[in-house]
This record gives sequence, C-alpha cells and structure tokens, in this order.
Amino acid sequence: MRGANVFAGYIGHPELTAAAFDEKGFFRIGNAVRLADPADPARGMLFAGRLVEDFKLSNSTWVRTGAARNARRSSPTP
Repeated sequence: MRGANVFAGYIGHPELTAAAFDEKGFFRIGNAVRLADPADPARGMLFAGRLVEDFKLSNSTWVRTGAARNARRSSPTP
C-alpha cells in the first residue's frame, strides 16, 4: 500500500525503512492476496495468507500455509 495514510518510515533507521518499502514506495505488508474476480479487478482483492508463513521444500515445492489453513477451515470436520 502507498499513500498519505501510510507512515513515512522509521525515524533514525534508514535500513529498516528501506526494507519496509519497495522501489516504488509501496509499504510491504507481507500479505498475499488474490483478485476476487480475475476478469474484473475493480471487484477487489481477497486475503490469501501471509508471505512469511510460506516455505519451500527440499524438492523446490512451495507450501502455501495460509491456503492450506483456509482450505482446512472451510472443510467439514468429522
């Protein structure tokens, strides 16, 4: 995200500020999102998990823990 409502950075810590923002000035929130309707981006985005929770297996397969958790929550429990 980016805008007047987003803090400008860490006072006295330029290295933390550089890590918190991308090259275009967007704050890195650490959330993954997906489009609610890929054919119509104006319909908004849906939360798809936290990027810091994802990890890579030794066989190079990414595990998306947020997606796995959400799938588990939406499935019926025995």
